[in-house]
Amino acid sequence: MTLRQLRLSNIDADAHNHTWNENRGIPSHKFAVGDYGYIPDGKKDFDDFIVLGNVAKKELAKFAISHHAYGTHWCQEASIPWDAPMKPFPQVLPGDVTCWALVVPPYAEVGCQIIHSSSFGHVADAWRLLLLHGRDLAMEHDIKPEKLMLITQAGTNQDFYIHDFDTRPPGPPRGLSHPVHQPFDFYQPGFSGFNDSGHMFSSFPDKTAPAIMYLITSPTPGFDPYWSHTPIPVPQGTTRPGLNHGWTYRIGWSTGFIHWIQLHSEDFAE
Repeated sequence: MTLRQLRLSNIDADAHNHTWNENRGIPSHKFAVGDYGYIPDGKKDFDDFIVLGNVAKKELAKFAISHHAYGTHWCQEASIPWDAPMKPFPQVLPGDVTCWALVVPPYAEVGCQIIHSSSFGHVADAWRLLLLHGRDLAMEHDIKPEKLMLITQAGTNQDFYIHDFDTRPPGPPRGLSHPVHQPFDFYQPGFSGFNDSGHMFSSFPDKTAPAIMYLITSPTPGFDPYWSHTPIPVPQGTTRPGLNHGWTYRIGWSTGFIHWIQLHSEDFAE
């Protein structure tokens, strides 16, 4: 049995799903799923990768493309520090926008890492495509077929931080957080009314409680992610809402990563 026959047999058995990956020095959005090309002789990394085309545009075969958004978030300043996976809202918002909700403890900083990626729905489909069409694709550009590389997954990776930086102490005088036994004055600032027992409470935020902040991201090239107090995104190109007093944020550089496959010269032996 030849190597080519062995690969096809494993593909049919759904047992040929491995890929190679690279996340060093890959600019965001430089590559797309289905891109094929090669690294010239004498070169070693994807800085010199030459994209020859995309198999989706060639319409060589029907295959599914899957899109993913996932991340992790952490906080070392909470009473119980955490580092845990996170998921976005289940619905993709207009403009291919994704919204993430994060709980921020009082006076703490929360960080998160967000990943957007697209990939072949089944890696075996990519292997089969390269086996069946790799020789012809390589001949179009006068390169050896075993030099041809097919990108099966491409994505971005970015860090974000949000910090409740308000240095005013919790409780009075920020706003009374405990019942006050006194006559109600509609014009007294900061108060909203009575409860059932006739006690009056402050409408100021209780800084003993965490806040919910929202991160708006998108896999679309050119989209500028941002933090917000509301999960409702604004259209790209319009003024982004500012944050309330006492909130600061940091947005890290977006970097890319890819997975790819490549055949061996024996796959094309006569």
